[in-house]
Amino acid sequence: MFAWIVLAQTSPHNVAGRVFHNGTDENGVANGYPVFINNTDSLTTAMSSTNAPPLPQFRGSYSATIEGDDGDNIIIFSWNDTHFGNTTRTLQSTTTFGNVTLNLSRGSEPNVTIIKPNNHTVHSIGTNITLEARTYILRQDGVGCEFHLTISNNESFVLQPGNNVTRYIGNLAQGVVNRTDWTILANATGVSNFSVTVRCLSDSVILERLNTDFRVNNSVEISTPPFITLLTPANNTAETAGVVNFTYMVEHTGPVGSCSLVINDTVNTTDSTIQLDTEINMTADLTVGSYNWSVNCSDSGSSVRMGNSSKFNLSILGNVPVSITAMSVIDPIILNPGGLQTVMCNASITDVESIGDIFAVNVTLYDQAVKSPGGDNDNNDHYHNSSCTSVNSTEWANYTCNFAVQYYANNASWRCTYTVENNGSGDQQNHIDTTVNELLALNASTDLLDYGTINFTNTSRELELILTNFGNINTNITLEGYGSNPGDNLSFDCQRDTNISVGFERFATNTTDPTDYDGMTNLSGEATPIVNFTLYQRINDVIEDNDRNSTYWRVRTPTGVAGGCEGNIIVGAITG
Repeated sequence: MFAWIVLAQTSPHNVAGRVFHNGTDENGVANGYPVFINNTDSLTTAMSSTNAPPLPQFRGSYSATIEGDDGDNIIIFSWNDTHFGNTTRTLQSTTTFGNVTLNLSRGSEPNVTIIKPNNHTVHSIGTNITLEARTYILRQDGVGCEFHLTISNNESFVLQPGNNVTRYIGNLAQGVVNRTDWTILANATGVSNFSVTVRCLSDSVILERLNTDFRVNNSVEISTPPFITLLTPANNTAETAGVVNFTYMVEHTGPVGSCSLVINDTVNTTDSTIQLDTEINMTADLTVGSYNWSVNCSDSGSSVRMGNSSKFNLSILGNVPVSITAMSVIDPIILNPGGLQTVMCNASITDVESIGDIFAVNVTLYDQAVKSPGGDNDNNDHYHNSSCTSVNSTEWANYTCNFAVQYYANNASWRCTYTVENNGSGDQQNHIDTTVNELLALNASTDLLDYGTINFTNTSRELELILTNFGNINTNITLEGYGSNPGDNLSFDCQRDTNISVGFERFATNTTDPTDYDGMTNLSGEATPIVNFTLYQRINDVIEDNDRNSTYWRVRTPTGVAGGCEGNIIVGAITG
């Protein structure tokens, strides 16, 4: 069993015909008259124009190609400066023919332009912007006209009091320009599009499609940089040579993209997972000497603003402890559905006195929100390895530690922690973080339900289909059936003329007793969520439990069905 998505696709269809000035005009219009075709079912459009050879019987001819399906409804428009016409047709599998007569008077048809702001404009949070637009009437005078403003993101951009989205203009003479503007507050970070439409009671069909204008990708960003407070090591203090922990806090009115630890005016490390108003830790491996350290942070807007902390002085003293550096782990960890994924934690361990002083290296991979390095092993959240492989020299050793991580390990932030036990400078510990990705996966006990031979109007024996959660999140299912093509409303496509409708195949859940066919649920031709059928994330390392469940299937054959029949059941996995 597998999940399958089918997307409906349209195909090109030819449309042709002639355009006439009026009902008595047999020769048609000249070349160059616009022709617009609108598919009201698929929402596709096509634009063409009259283009005919210089013969009276062809004058006013046009042709076009539009995307759609057989049977779609289309409207064909054509126009000149004063009149227009339209006709409706149904798309045919061959060419669809439709003539248009220009026997209707055109309405007022406004033309609108947004003067400001421009596209892709950045606005500072808390400031007011002015959206200005103008309009004039293309054809006859406009009666009962009004502007209408649309803001796609009403949280980032808010109309100030006294500003309404609709502005009434009244009557507007042809060619006379009318302007209006709105005052809008840049309220919160985000991106929005603006559109202004002008409508008049005297409008008919908007043929030129100039009554709406757009401005896109206007954004609101924060104007002040992040503020950084250094915590430890305090200014003018000393640390022992080796891995030094640096802690600080960041305050900001919006999201921060990254922060960098700067040592002696050189960037040492960068963190892109910054949490505001909480203690943040970075590490650096330092030898004996004098240092200064600081932190700089940039926000995540398109106009990057950099915040810089003060500088603290730091002295590094001798008696260098073991250092654990060059740590690496794959990020993110992508689990293997229903199986194991090998995850390697690598590190370089250095003891400048003698690598022989190291007598034990233990590495733990664990879900840091649930467990600690010393916790009990559990396939959901904790793995331990004290038998890592290494390549040694006199002062350093490169360690590789492998973990066989189960498919149901928690979707969470995990940590790989190295603990080094040393006879000289004492035990040392260091870590590197990674993420176990979400895994949505199912396994079916069989990929074939064989109902066997069934006589007319009889019901098959009951078949069991066992489904197991092969991922790491709680999972529900959808069921969908078809014969040979998705959406054909069949459960089986048979060799003879009569097929089996989708409702004749039925299922039940959560039972081991023989199921009454009439009490079972009809299979649907659309992906339908199944109620109360959660396959939970596996938490038992010994046996499968709530992560598996059964469905039970039967089919009844209608009169007239004969021969071999084949069908498809799509079992889809959804989060639940």
